[in-house]
Amino acid sequence: MKKYLFVIAVLQFFVLSFLFSSFSAAEEKTEPFGDFFGRFIKAFNDKNTTGINECVNSDYGFFVLDNPGAFLVAKSFLSFEEIMKLEGESDIGCLKVMKVECDYVNGKAPVYSCEEEKWNKEGCFLDNNPKLPVSEIYESMIEYQLGEDEVLKAGLELAKKSELKISCLVYSTGSNVGFYFGVVDGKWFLLCIDKITPCSA
Repeated sequence: MKKYLFVIAVLQFFVLSFLFSSFSAAEEKTEPFGDFFGRFIKAFNDKNTTGINECVNSDYGFFVLDNPGAFLVAKSFLSFEEIMKLEGESDIGCLKVMKVECDYVNGKAPVYSCEEEKWNKEGCFLDNNPKLPVSEIYESMIEYQLGEDEVLKAGLELAKKSELKISCLVYSTGSNVGFYFGVVDGKWFLLCIDKITPCSA
């Protein structure tokens, strides 16, 4: 009899564990991207650093891609406060004052023609299959010694890790800026900001 009761107790334990795990999985369902992006872009335009940082994963942070000179460069940040503390409003500092109006439509990211000096299409677009070239930029920075070797190598490893998480890009031709996002542990996060000025490098 005791053995029978023990078996019943074990079965009850596993059934309850299964139900709890199923409930937890339902609770952790990923937020619809449109809802997440709405919160993010409002915080970005308001320069609400608390709101922006809620969209930044502490393990990944986010990259900013820029071309202040002859080379494309990448730099990693752990919070938007670091951006707000930069001196001036040029190069990456322009993000301190930038506002992005974006009612995006689904479609491939726009492409800029240096020869024709125009975009192949204009507006704000959600690309669900983007290519993020951060690791390529870091490899180039290492090759041309555009920074401390250890810092660049650490950035390269983080870039490779982040690229695996990227799942979508929202790009605005009106602001010449793109935001790359991905899901980490069931939640959307900002992983990169592309503020490369087309054809200026």
